[in-house]
Amino acid sequence: MAEVYLAEDTYTGKYVALKILSKELAKDPTFIEHFRQEATVQSKLVHQNVLRVFSFDSDCGLYFMTMEFVEGHTLYELIRTIKCIEETRALSIFKQMLNGVDYLHSKGILHQDINPRNILLDADETVKITDFGIAKSVGELDFESTIKGGTLYYMSPEQLENIRPFDQRSDLYSLGITLYEMLTGRLPFSILINEESDSIIKKEILTAKIRDPREYNPSISHNTVSVLYKMIERQRDKRCVTCEEVLKLLFVPNAEIKNSSEISTSETNVKKFVPTLDRKIFGATLSASFLSEEEQTTFAHAAISTIVFSPDGEQFATGNMRGKIRFFDATSFKEIRSYTAHPDGINSICFSPDKIFFATASIDKTIKVWYFASGTVKAILRGHTAPVMATVFSSSGKYLYTGGFDNQIKVWEIESGKEIQSMQIQFKSTKNYLTSFSFARNAKFFAGGCSDATIKLWDLSNGKEIATLFGNTKPLYALAFSANSEFLASGSMDGTIRIWRVYNGEEVLSLKAHENKIYTLAFSSNNKYLASGSTDNTVKIWNVTNGMVVTSLKEHTNDVSSLSFSPDRQFLISGDWGNSILIWKLESE
Repeated sequence: MAEVYLAEDTYTGKYVALKILSKELAKDPTFIEHFRQEATVQSKLVHQNVLRVFSFDSDCGLYFMTMEFVEGHTLYELIRTIKCIEETRALSIFKQMLNGVDYLHSKGILHQDINPRNILLDADETVKITDFGIAKSVGELDFESTIKGGTLYYMSPEQLENIRPFDQRSDLYSLGITLYEMLTGRLPFSILINEESDSIIKKEILTAKIRDPREYNPSISHNTVSVLYKMIERQRDKRCVTCEEVLKLLFVPNAEIKNSSEISTSETNVKKFVPTLDRKIFGATLSASFLSEEEQTTFAHAAISTIVFSPDGEQFATGNMRGKIRFFDATSFKEIRSYTAHPDGINSICFSPDKIFFATASIDKTIKVWYFASGTVKAILRGHTAPVMATVFSSSGKYLYTGGFDNQIKVWEIESGKEIQSMQIQFKSTKNYLTSFSFARNAKFFAGGCSDATIKLWDLSNGKEIATLFGNTKPLYALAFSANSEFLASGSMDGTIRIWRVYNGEEVLSLKAHENKIYTLAFSSNNKYLASGSTDNTVKIWNVTNGMVVTSLKEHTNDVSSLSFSPDRQFLISGDWGNSILIWKLESE
């Protein structure tokens, strides 16, 4: 139907894949529409396990879509090369497939053609699901187009017999057949591939006994075989219902298998995505909370604006909108000392890597550098003409980077207290300005959220803007780099979280995280988890590898305004606009 070519985007310099409709099919309006539909469906999907489509266009009678380029191979090629894939490796790949298909279902889309040829694997065996030629929304399914377009060996019995309505269980059946082939190197039928007629293949799928996969690979675990059979049940009412259910059965100890017949009809329809709690993987319990009695009556002016752990994790500091800084012991949670650092609110606190210094930035347009041991001021840095919102020490500890509402990034030498560099963030419109700020931990990158809902990325090593990120529709109040500086998370006024790959500006994950504005974000030190705080008074912890919410914390009674993970990931600290500080004990991974 189409051929795929490697191409270079001359504007960005990036390699892309061009999928071009064959010249013969390009003469038929039906196939052109079919091709356009594939591009339309896939271009709306943003998930780390779904291949991105950037655009659809035509030129000189050629119809093509521009897609993400994946340097690797298909799952089909891997199976043909090594036959049986070792179970642990197979399940690692399959878990990503489930996550990707679960995302499709959350968007109300059935793929309808899951098979090894449509699963791409890069060099790290990251999965990319592709080929949405017959994918449709529930309610738009057409039996004839499904039969003609789908790969027969992987099609569910209800698709073959036209038993409607089709739902996500059809995709689960296809996933199950694919898993069987991954583990055994063959399909679960006695038919000869490509040598039997369609009628014989259909009869085999509908009537023949499926052999135990352990006849071909005795090392497969009992649990995997049990789940596999639940996915490829001929009667869909006995089949697993959702990818989420399969994920739990395969990867969560002691999970119970439940038949589709035990679940109400409304549950079997593709739903709008609602993240599911998974406390067994990672949870949190409230360990301690702090609220100064003298500040309870004036909480609106004492909001917790920043929380940060010391590099060794032994202490953490909080700053509020009255200019007060407090230090706590991270083991006993006892307050060590507190004092008023600025006459106005503190927006940022950061420690030098050796913990000799810490810095505070304020609404009063100044930055103060302090000796940590004595709590005395080493230098007051002046130069910003608007509130200073973000700070970070260089990895050597010799320099401090600051960013403010004056749209400037400044670099200061700690020893002399002098400004040695200033970078002005340029906007095409004078009405545009920064709304959020974040420095990468290694001081290599700066990200600024803009009033036009874009994000500007800067490389601080050369002072150059390297990318403008699009996708948000509302201004951003929260930005956070991962600990390894490879990813950037953004939180929007509409409650959406997006995660971007820093080196190429690619959006890898989009989550409808909260009902209200997101004020704060924080990555864990292993880059695997992201915490978000919102004006809905909740904190949520997300597994960024699969986009699932792990736990939702609802003890706050005011807007959540600041978050910080401890370096050892034992605790999460959250602060709110009521000057409350809550300490959450995190379950071990």
